Amino acid sequence: MQIENQRLDWASLLLRISFGGLMILNHGWKKLGKIMEGGEIKFADPLGMGAELSLYLTVFSEVLCGVLLVLGLFTRLSTLFLSFTMLVAALVVHAGD
Repeated sequence: MQIENQRLDWASLLLRISFGGLMILNHGWKKLGKIMEGGEIKFADPLGMGAELSLYLTVFSEVLCGVLLVLGLFTRLSTLFLSFTMLVAALVVHAGD
């Protein structure tokens, strides 16, 4: 039983690091760069909140929640934010792709 628990722990760690790291590096890092460089923000506004707020919330989700997921802190809440962000991206923003 203990070996199975250790395998589950290692698998969970690997998945958290993989998914959280990919969210940070592949999705959030470029968007964070947009915020840091300043200037005019051009970003999709799928929920009608404004492009700037949409970008900030997306960066919060993809970077901060990605870091929390990698660290294993507030995992369920972080995953909820990440899932919502990816669902909006897939079903609303990229629906026509």
